Amino acid sequence: MDPRRVDLLLQYAIACAAHQAPPRDELSTEHLQKLVYLADLEHARGRGRGRGYTGARWEFARLGPTCAKVQARVEPVMTALGIEARPSASERGGDWMFACSDRALRERLDGELPLHVSRAIKKATREFAGASELPALLTAVYRTGPMLRAAPGEALQLERVRPRRSTRDAGEAAPALTPKQQKRRRERARELKARLSEQRRMRGPGRDGRVRQHLPAYSRELLAALEQHARAPEPAPDNTFTLQVDDSSWRGPGRSETDVP
Repeated sequence: MDPRRVDLLLQYAIACAAHQAPPRDELSTEHLQKLVYLADLEHARGRGRGRGYTGARWEFARLGPTCAKVQARVEPVMTALGIEARPSASERGGDWMFACSDRALRERLDGELPLHVSRAIKKATREFAGASELPALLTAVYRTGPMLRAAPGEALQLERVRPRRSTRDAGEAAPALTPKQQKRRRERARELKARLSEQRRMRGPGRDGRVRQHLPAYSRELLAALEQHARAPEPAPDNTFTLQVDDSSWRGPGRSETDVP
């Protein structure tokens, strides 16, 4: 693992959060760790060709991808920035929360990161910053390829992620666009901007309380058991039961395939 790159990503993540409106300008320890994972994942899909940007070894833990060495860098980095930790007021928000008041920090760090890495951090911070968005962030990282191919306690294999379609090397110039292509790109950008503005207007002020629906994929066996239970002549008595899940369920198609009936 490259500690300098980890520190840089942690600084950049908290700097990006500073551009969100309170209380979404805060990140927890879990937020910061997961954002570093997403940056590693994005790098592995492109320029890294299967290797994360930081070289951290990620493992499948209860709250998703975890690296003890990355987590250990959070407090020293925040302290170096003069950011004091405060206990989270939300049960869903994580253990400690951090907020940066230096809005210019992001611009100072922009040139020190590859563009695809900084974009990944910016995008994830816009969507998941704030204590109320931590559950959505955990859901997002749980649905990434390395997590879906692993079981609890196992190392995540970034080298198996599906690469991006374009992995142009750094310094290689993009092909020139014709005037017609440039016009079409500007039109698409205007349409996208208008669509995003309409979505924000329909969503209303703030994001707290907005519910994301993540539908699970059920196996045939589970659906058959539920149907059999529904047909039972009498309801089951109120008792305490222990549910045992076979380890093979972590390798089942319901975790990684979306077309399981």
